[in-house]
Amino acid sequence: LGRGFNINGRLGYTTVNNSNDLFNPMASRNPADNPTGNVTLGTTENEAVTAEAEIRYITRLGKGRLSAFVGTSYQYATSEMLRVVGDGFTNDELLYSITHATKIVSADAYGEFKYAAIQGNIEYNWDRKYVVNLNGRRDGSSRFAPGKQYGNFGSVGLAWIASEEEWMKKLLPDWMSFVKLR
Repeated sequence: LGRGFNINGRLGYTTVNNSNDLFNPMASRNPADNPTGNVTLGTTENEAVTAEAEIRYITRLGKGRLSAFVGTSYQYATSEMLRVVGDGFTNDELLYSITHATKIVSADAYGEFKYAAIQGNIEYNWDRKYVVNLNGRRDGSSRFAPGKQYGNFGSVGLAWIASEEEWMKKLLPDWMSFVKLR
């Protein structure tokens, strides 16, 4: 873009697929309990996309340094789960076919998450002593309550780096080199 500008970006993608099968044959249980076999079959699939971009600008302005930052972030994730439990197998040889269970229970779940944010910061540091800092951001998330899925946040900061004052340098003990009031 030009002198003083710095642009960064990050992009990520993650996928996790998992299959869990748990077999409990009659042979693994106490025969005195008149056991039956059971099986639990499960799968999960998770995907996530993350994208971030930022632009920074730094320049000298008068006796100071002006820096500005604008950044954005986006996240999207899904999660799917399926579980099937078969119970009542009377023959261990039949455990690998869920249709031979006398009782079948299934459950599934789906989740989706979305997040987006934009943020900015402007800071002016005059003569390495006096600092003004303005921050703002807007966040949106599917996890926030309905109708309140966006939030705005901001702050203003003032600071005085007293240890940069010549008269303060003379007053400070040797073991102290930095004093900042904000």
